[in-house]
Amino acid sequence: MRLAAATALALLATACASQPAKVSPKTDDEKTIYAVGVAIQKSLEAFSLSPAEVELVLAGVRDAAAGKADVKLEEKQQAIQKLVTDRRAAQGAVMA
Repeated sequence: MRLAAATALALLATACASQPAKVSPKTDDEKTIYAVGVAIQKSLEAFSLSPAEVELVLAGVRDAAAGKADVKLEEKQQAIQKLVTDRRAAQGAVMA
């Protein structure tokens, strides 16, 4: 248990240390592209992602944009559907 906690802490520290600097959109085009990110986040709300999970999503976006995704989307489609179903059910249980 301690090893798992230490490993998780080390991974979190590494992720936090490697975060890119905050980007502030300035031009109208930059603001539009930034709004694309806001729209994507809205579409992810059903997943109720933790900050660490958001970092994994961002890593997936960066890696896929570079053509170097670590997983094949086709192989994870069912798992994605199950995750959103489970998260929505958990949200419903909390609200009830």
